[in-house]
Amino acid sequence: MPGEERVRLLRVSHGNTVWTLGKLEPEYYDGIVTNWKGVTIAAPGADCIPLLFADPVQKVCGVAHAGWKGTLAGVVMTTVSVMMTEFGCSARDILVVMGPCVGPCCFTLHQETAGEFMKIDTSCVKGVNTPRPSIDLRCATRVLLECGGILSENISDDCTSSKCGEVTLCTTCHPDMFFSYNRDGSNFGCQIGFIAARDSPITVNIRPRPHIPHVLAGDNRLINNQQDNHKRVRSRILEELQDNDSI
Repeated sequence: MPGEERVRLLRVSHGNTVWTLGKLEPEYYDGIVTNWKGVTIAAPGADCIPLLFADPVQKVCGVAHAGWKGTLAGVVMTTVSVMMTEFGCSARDILVVMGPCVGPCCFTLHQETAGEFMKIDTSCVKGVNTPRPSIDLRCATRVLLECGGILSENISDDCTSSKCGEVTLCTTCHPDMFFSYNRDGSNFGCQIGFIAARDSPITVNIRPRPHIPHVLAGDNRLINNQQDNHKRVRSRILEELQDNDSI
């Protein structure tokens, strides 16, 4: 790892290319996987989902950027597959954290594209017979992960919601908390999710606008309105890392 940058941010193209650190760097990539210690890898999101992956057994971590194009292109399971093929990870050991994204309340697609999400699972699409059905990116991502062998209890996620007090708020609905391309157009910013493998317990963070913490805080505490599944998976990440000499 000599001479390498200590922070690597995805070069997003809304595709399914995943870069393993140490190999030839592609021009663009929507996922990074590594077992290098002391290097932080990061995924942006401005309505798309920043995803974090950790295998405490093989001491491997990864990030991915999944919008609707990347989801249909398979970037989520490509990231998992690279962890398995490059580092010998087992899907059952991989822990996944899903960051904030646009909810079905604010995100629609044309009928033809919505039909591709219907193929993933019918519950991912609402208003099927309307000109522009609503798409639930989080639902689609969870289904793909579970179908790919990731245990349900190893996925930290709650259904994206709008204005109803649930944990994972829609990025478009909450301008006071999140940046949103869908809402702000070309004048948009990004949330950043990042993770690092190191000798002490793993650092996992999903960071929106600097003045308002949300989802996973840098001091490894969850904000008060996180629900039980977030707490359960977060605790398991830390416990398993400590049991396996942490990465």
